[in-house]
Amino acid sequence: IMSSLEYTAELLDKGWNVTISPEGTMSKNGKLQDFKTGIGLLAVETGWPLVPVKTVGLYGMWPLGAKWPKRHGRVIVKIGAPMVFDKKTSYDKATKKLYKIMKKL
Repeated sequence: IMSSLEYTAELLDKGWNVTISPEGTMSKNGKLQDFKTGIGLLAVETGWPLVPVKTVGLYGMWPLGAKWPKRHGRVIVKIGAPMVFDKKTSYDKATKKLYKIMKKL
């Protein structure tokens, strides 16, 4: 896991935009799952702004591992304000704050 976080940080340093699933995988039941602390580590250590993005309506539409959607439907994308975390913030605290923001979106 650490090597993937390091690689993500390298991509950010090169100017790439990166999409991360802070849950570690797609939801198996359509509900927001607990976040892995790696997202907090990445947010604090890189200092890059994180933009929370929540999709509503994808559950059941695109099964895990499928190449194509199972069915068509309406998807809503909610975008939150960019967030930057101070280097003094604990990874756990940053992770919990991100989770709360995503729950509210």
